[in-house]
Amino acid sequence: MMSGLGRVVFRLVAFCGPVVWLGVALPAMAQPVIASAGATLVSESCVPANGAVDPGEAVTVSFCVQNIGTANTVNLVGTLQATGGVTSPSGPQNYGALIAGGAPVCRNFTWVASGVCGGSVTASVQFQDGVTDLGTVTYTFTLGTPGPTCCSAPCTIICPANITVSNDPNQCGAVVTYPAPSTTGTCGTVTSLPASGSFFPLGTTTVTATTTGGPSCTFTITVIDTQPPSITCPVNVQQTVPPGQNAAVVNYPGPVTTDNCPGVSTLCAPVAGSSFPLGSTIVSCTATDGSGNTATCTFNVDVVNGATVPLLSGPALLALGLLLTGAAIFLLARR
Repeated sequence: MMSGLGRVVFRLVAFCGPVVWLGVALPAMAQPVIASAGATLVSESCVPANGAVDPGEAVTVSFCVQNIGTANTVNLVGTLQATGGVTSPSGPQNYGALIAGGAPVCRNFTWVASGVCGGSVTASVQFQDGVTDLGTVTYTFTLGTPGPTCCSAPCTIICPANITVSNDPNQCGAVVTYPAPSTTGTCGTVTSLPASGSFFPLGTTTVTATTTGGPSCTFTITVIDTQPPSITCPVNVQQTVPPGQNAAVVNYPGPVTTDNCPGVSTLCAPVAGSSFPLGSTIVSCTATDGSGNTATCTFNVDVVNGATVPLLSGPALLALGLLLTGAAIFLLARR
């Protein structure tokens, strides 16, 4: 307003709150204000569901807001932020036109909770109405609450690969220590039977690993017998036959065998009770265990003719020597 040569300037001193002009309070500028109207868990990946947001669990949550301001929104869009323990959030959701003072409007967001059972996650949804930033609304969840237990991620268990070992020395089996199964998620207590460090018999044994969370897996432990048996043959056998006989039936004692596992079979050739010719015959014996491991030994069967002059030794040889000496002296004396 102009007055004579002077000039008076009136300035608007507030935009959003009450405006005072010429000493008169004007109404505040109308604007929307977005506030939380609660959140509801819609679905969860935990099986069985426990009605709570759990660590590592993928959940779908309905986030509700209400316009408590004095102006309607035109096209309200909410974006869940990847902060505060929220990971892998789904994309923005359109809340549309919220009437000032109207009923709450809810939209679903999917995300994965990060943290520990008993900890908290703060979900933050940023709201934009066209070019106007209407701020962030937060929602806090305690992980594992109100469920009876903290579900976390579903349990998975993976057993080690099948194992093959040789027997322990002189044992029909082996003590086997195997790696523990690997698990992810909430599996609870893992029990493997037979336990690692147990004695496993010869052959294949199935190990079953179970969890209190439900899933289980199996693998096998195979013990193979690589130890050959032990075999000891009898001493050489001699059989005398009368003059003119060229062979003899000889029943020799069998070899002595031992093995780490039962079930050793023994075969000798020629077999006991066979007819052996004059002279020396080699008998070969083979021991074979149930796994095909073998061991061999040999001995001789000597068949001699009874007409053979026996070898003299000791007193008999001395007597013969004296007899021959006396005969020689006698012959010389007669000359």
